[in-house]
Amino acid sequence: MAASNGFNLTQCAINARSAFLQMPNDSFLVQQDGSYTGNISDAWGIRYEACNRLCGPPGSWESFDWAFFSSSFSSWLLPYLALTAQLPFETKDAPSSFMVLFLAIGSPMLLTYSLTLTIFNTRWINYACRQLKEMNEQVGGKQLEAIEAARRCLIESQHVPAQVYQGPERELAHLIVLPQNIVWWMDLDKELRKTRRPWTYSLIAQLFWVFFSQLLAIIDFVATASVNSIIGVGLAINSVWIWMIPVVFGWVCIGTQTSAGTFKAALMTIKPPNIGGRSGLQSRCTGFKDHTGFTVTFWKDHDEEGTPGLSATLSTVTTAIQYEKKDSETEILSENISHGADSPLEASSRMRQAFLGLTTRGCECEPGPIFNFARFWTFTATAAYVLNGFGELNSKLACNPPQAVSGEPWNYENWESNLQGSPERVSRYISSSQTNFDRDFLPVHSAKVPVSALGSSLLATFAAAFLQWATTGGAIVIAYLTPTVGLGCESGVYLVYGAASTLSFICMVLASYLSHLWSARLEQNPILPAGSLFHLVGPLAVATRCLGKCIAVVNACWIVITSTLQFTKLFNNCWCESIVPQLGKTYGWVVVFASDAQIAAASYAAWSGGLAVSLTAVLLFILFILVGRGAEVNR
Repeated sequence: MAASNGFNLTQCAINARSAFLQMPNDSFLVQQDGSYTGNISDAWGIRYEACNRLCGPPGSWESFDWAFFSSSFSSWLLPYLALTAQLPFETKDAPSSFMVLFLAIGSPMLLTYSLTLTIFNTRWINYACRQLKEMNEQVGGKQLEAIEAARRCLIESQHVPAQVYQGPERELAHLIVLPQNIVWWMDLDKELRKTRRPWTYSLIAQLFWVFFSQLLAIIDFVATASVNSIIGVGLAINSVWIWMIPVVFGWVCIGTQTSAGTFKAALMTIKPPNIGGRSGLQSRCTGFKDHTGFTVTFWKDHDEEGTPGLSATLSTVTTAIQYEKKDSETEILSENISHGADSPLEASSRMRQAFLGLTTRGCECEPGPIFNFARFWTFTATAAYVLNGFGELNSKLACNPPQAVSGEPWNYENWESNLQGSPERVSRYISSSQTNFDRDFLPVHSAKVPVSALGSSLLATFAAAFLQWATTGGAIVIAYLTPTVGLGCESGVYLVYGAASTLSFICMVLASYLSHLWSARLEQNPILPAGSLFHLVGPLAVATRCLGKCIAVVNACWIVITSTLQFTKLFNNCWCESIVPQLGKTYGWVVVFASDAQIAAASYAAWSGGLAVSLTAVLLFILFILVGRGAEVNR
């Protein structure tokens, strides 16, 4: 039998009865509603001061019971802790993975927000590419494979800071227009599909473990709730953690890559595209780059025939490309490279300004699905360049007769020859009022927020807040309305957790937007006027990001530790049981006379309601995941 630490409800009830018989006029007995009663038959409990006097030394708590702890912990909390292994990490190193773990547990709202934005991005791309394919079919269907491959590549690149690259050779325009580069899109798609995160046996096993353990717990609730008051603790724990099921399920359904380096590895593996009228060149950015850690993907310094690549002849390149072997993957490092004042490399160099050793762009350049929220603006711009380019290509081909890149009459015998030309002609061919490809630098930051992007952000915020507060709110309701009714230790734990999660989310999203504004300003003009308040935007972005991460780390530790402590009976003490945080020491009281059946009967409506709210939120979010991304384009 477990040793006592001084607080014991059974002995407390005996002591209280004895004290009442000795002093029947002492007003320490209370009814179910917390009001005074002089009839011990109607009493549910005793006042806080009486509890300290009759139930053990002040500050003591109920003794630890290993049997109760092990069965409750393994049934209600352990499955969720095990499921954290299936969270979408895919970061660049171990410290980043630990930070993802803390961010996910400490701010489920942030993780859900990134997931929802990813779903909206996927839906938008699927819808746009469906329209592009339908239009391309009407003009011959020569680019159908390229559009389909581009669709999948864009969707699969959301987990890294992938951006378009447009230099003197108009690389992105060549990727879209030249028929020879259709195979490049298909090869990139093929490589990315190889590294897509699959439905593994471990994932399926853990999801089913959580599902069936919670199903059995719910069945146990239905079967024994009328006589078991302890089950309310487990129901509240289950409610506050149940967000993990739809979120983990959602990330696997929407699709992520198996690691942070797969996009860069795919770019390095496939045959380089046709750029500037030459095929096989390997010393150029391909039109896409992985901006992780401010590195830029380049190809080797020689083409397939061993002749010097273009980088050897570009006078603007001032530093050689360096190669480094790391973790069996080739990483390309580029430092102090100047490609002109308007180039993306130069713009990135300007944006590397750091405060307290931390970059202003922060999470935007961190690989990993959870950081998709910080790449929302840049990814939208990147995808828009590709989609608008294919759209304008369709428009040119839809003319009667079709327009050739060179401006000469259309050659019906050799259609590929119609889509050849100088970099300037190729870029002008797909330029439109929406997108101007005839320039060396395609900006990905804009201070002007598109209405559609703002709408997606607001809807994602609503979805994240809904799942966060429906599950956390369910736990608060269960703990709050279980006698003694009020905001006490258990309900306060959940309220603090939800509030801190929301605050961390606000800080992180605000930091990403401030970083976006800072980058947009530097892309336009790197020189800021002296005394301009805009100088504060960069440091403020760093400060809010650090604050958001710190809150998430503390909050993650808070919910794991407090959830565990509830099964140790540490909260079974006079202060917590009396709901002193809300009722105070004068009106606080402890349930000592009511039976488990009485407590369960008084709490059943709250338990059922809290459980129903959290389960409904989970089911609705899973339904949103299944239909939210839009129909796939497989034709």
